[in-house]
Amino acid sequence: MHGAVTRTLVLLGASTVLLPAGCTSTSGPDRIPKVQLEVETATLAVGDTLQARLLPMLPPGYVPPVEWSSSNPTIAGVLATGTLTARVTGLQAGQAVIHVAGEGARDSLRVTVVPGGP
Repeated sequence: MHGAVTRTLVLLGASTVLLPAGCTSTSGPDRIPKVQLEVETATLAVGDTLQARLLPMLPPGYVPPVEWSSSNPTIAGVLATGTLTARVTGLQAGQAVIHVAGEGARDSLRVTVVPGGP
């Protein structure tokens, strides 16, 4: 069993700005990297996995390097599987927060792991 709620809030926190090739301006809101997950909460059973995905970021096409971590890796583990994705695995019943951060921007996913079936 797993479900998700669509995120409606963007979290910003970048203090440094890297520009894509050919970009010369460092001003304007479209130059601040954003890191935003598709969902903010998820429930999964012990042994189940969930693919966590980042939404497209600004400036268009720009992907900052990100790091994934779990607030409680004995409850839910996380492993990067691509530039914008990570696999979250329910390890034992409980709650954990999956964090993703890059270039001063960050977001999180609250994960509830429930006991598995028989």
